[in-house]
Amino acid sequence: MRHDIPAVYAERIRLDPWHRYSIYSVVILTTLSGVAWLILHYFISAPGQVDAISDPLEALSLKVHGAAAMLMLLCLGTLFLPHMLRAWRLGRNHYLGGLLAIINLVLILTGYALYYFSTEENHAIISAMHWVTGLLLPVILIFHILTGRRGRARG
Repeated sequence: MRHDIPAVYAERIRLDPWHRYSIYSVVILTTLSGVAWLILHYFISAPGQVDAISDPLEALSLKVHGAAAMLMLLCLGTLFLPHMLRAWRLGRNHYLGGLLAIINLVLILTGYALYYFSTEENHAIISAMHWVTGLLLPVILIFHILTGRRGRARG
């Protein structure tokens, strides 16, 4: 559904450079810290053994990931009005934008669940949902950006 929106609002769909680069930086930091934790947890650390090198790095990567996730929440908040709502009303990049919103919602919910509701019985499934979804985020974001640029070039 397309709504009549003044051109001044339509121009604001494209983020200012500082805003784009801030979001890109936070996505990169969140992704890299999450991937670092995955590698350290599943491929470097031996189950049941204390490793003097990988254990502190695993803990550090998780702390960085948690801090980056807080910044990601802030970034999502800054995107809602100037980017997401206006683009939605103009009918631009709906599918990938909507998919990004769903992916972020799943990441927020599974991250929260890992911290507050995780038990021995459900931890593995919640963790897998979180990291699989987290690995999808940068891929879908890249497609979203490219699709938006193509649409802007055409329009």
